[in-house]
This record gives sequence, C-alpha cells and structure tokens, in this order.
Amino acid sequence: MNTRSPHIEDRSLCLGEGRERNRRSDRPLAVQRPCDEVSPDTYLKEVGDDVYELQWHHPTEGAGCLTVDDAHTGDGALLAPSNCVGATHQRYLLDPVDDSTANNYRLRPVHSGLCIGILGGPAEVNIGAEAVQTPCSGADDQEFFISATQRANRTS
Repeated sequence: MNTRSPHIEDRSLCLGEGRERNRRSDRPLAVQRPCDEVSPDTYLKEVGDDVYELQWHHPTEGAGCLTVDDAHTGDGALLAPSNCVGATHQRYLLDPVDDSTANNYRLRPVHSGLCIGILGGPAEVNIGAEAVQTPCSGADDQEFFISATQRANRTS
C-alpha cells in the first residue's frame, strides 16, 4: 500500500521510514519519501468498524504499528513504528476527504481525535519531512491518498 501526500503537486512522496531531520534521535519515524523508494512495506489492517492499524513490515525488524509517540494527545507528536499491542494510539480512523478524488483520507488517531499531517504544514514539500499529530484543519498536508500496490521487491 502507498500513502501518498496529495499536497505534493505530482504526488511523488509517500510515507515511509526516515529519521528526524534535526538529528535529535536516530530512531525510525514516518517521513515523506519518494514513493519508489519507500520502505518498509505498509499494510492497512482493519481492527474494528472503520478502525485500522498502519503496519510496517520491515525485512529485518519484522512487523510494527505506526504509533503516536508516548500516546500524546496534543499537537506535535511524531509517529514511529512500535510493537503492535492494540493500543488506541496505534489505531486510526480513515475519514474520507470530501472532494472529487477517491481514496483521499484524513488519518485520525483514535486516542486523540486529531489528524496526522506533515511537520511544517502544506508548504513542507521536502523529502524527509516528518509526519506529526496535529489539530485537524482541513489543510492539504492532512490528506493522504491511499492506494494498493504490488509488493515491493526491496532489500531495505
């Protein structure tokens, strides 16, 4: 599955693994990456009525769920893979965006009801920009085009 960022004009960036640009840590995070270089493979797993886990299946680290840091309920929390434990800060509502483009969604963490966007907002179109939990504003950086893909044949 690809999770593309529609606020990027050519939709060439997707959510994938990266690191904090400020180098505060070297842990894996959800960041904007070129879609043809996204790793690990991403899966949507339905775990309830319209509730999903966003799972990353890493070739060496195994499966993990995208998790809102520290179950934080406010603005600014980053998303990182962690062991899937069924916690509400690992589960997301997929709210369809009311526009003419099918498969555009807002990702809303169940525990907070906020939205997932890109750190820096819609103007942030750079590779490596981190995904972040933030109040829902309807801004373009809070929309994601979700599409099925063939399983990638990547080693990392």
